[in-house]
Amino acid sequence: MNKFDFIRFKTFEETLKFLSKNRVNTKVIVGGTDLIIELRNEEHPKIKYVLDISRLKKLKKIQYKNGNIILGPLVTFAEILDSQLIKEKASILYQMAEVMGGPQIRNRATIGGNIVNAAPCADSVPPLIALDARITLSSAKKNKQSYSIANRQLNLSDFFVNHYKTKIKKDEILSSIIFPALNKNQKCAFIKLGRREAMSVSRMSVAVILEEKNGVIKDIRIACGSTTPVPYRVKLAEEVLLNKKWDEELIEKAGQIVSNEMIKITGIRWSTEYKKPVIKVLVIRAIKKALGVDYLK
Repeated sequence: MNKFDFIRFKTFEETLKFLSKNRVNTKVIVGGTDLIIELRNEEHPKIKYVLDISRLKKLKKIQYKNGNIILGPLVTFAEILDSQLIKEKASILYQMAEVMGGPQIRNRATIGGNIVNAAPCADSVPPLIALDARITLSSAKKNKQSYSIANRQLNLSDFFVNHYKTKIKKDEILSSIIFPALNKNQKCAFIKLGRREAMSVSRMSVAVILEEKNGVIKDIRIACGSTTPVPYRVKLAEEVLLNKKWDEELIEKAGQIVSNEMIKITGIRWSTEYKKPVIKVLVIRAIKKALGVDYLK
């Protein structure tokens, strides 16, 4: 591992100011479940400073305000599981956190780190995209002799450029994640496929949020992970079911469209023979699970 200085500040403002001055050779750390491995593998040879933000209480809150849920990026997956607010008003995140890693990872890994790392297999991203989440990126801007905090917002779906690459700038820190709370008529499901039951990285994942009345799908969002370089909503598949009375044939058609879209984006690869039918089945199961019908048939 290369040598570096470990830096920590008491306030968010001091942290951003340091990052502004040392943006080129600094990496931000919270839980470190990804970064520590990268540092050990010497993937960041030019890093002089590791900036620890794990003790900034301002970034560690779960709040409900004006119909929206606001997550601080330092919220761990264990804290998501412990939150009654998340369980009641964003249950798709609760479902995701239940199958994310094991207890050790959930106690350390943060939702902000999971987003910024931009791994295609990031468990939290498909549910957040289905929730229409927005993120705030904060930085310190110098004004004459002083600094002020500048914020910019992005739709989470627009944040990702490629696998492990995002639109965050070197002097920015992810400071909040905000999304509308689910209403009582919205149902959801998250399904993840891994190599084993526990401590498994997603091979594929599907997040579905829908609203149904008298058998008619009034709203539906389908977001997939680990199938393409960046997670995304498959709107062509959503359109198959939107404002229609659902049946087995329509659900299967939606699953097939997701499978076709995956291949269109990634092309034919060695894993396609396996992934093509499996992602279709996962989408079908997630839609059925959200509808409350037997999804394992």
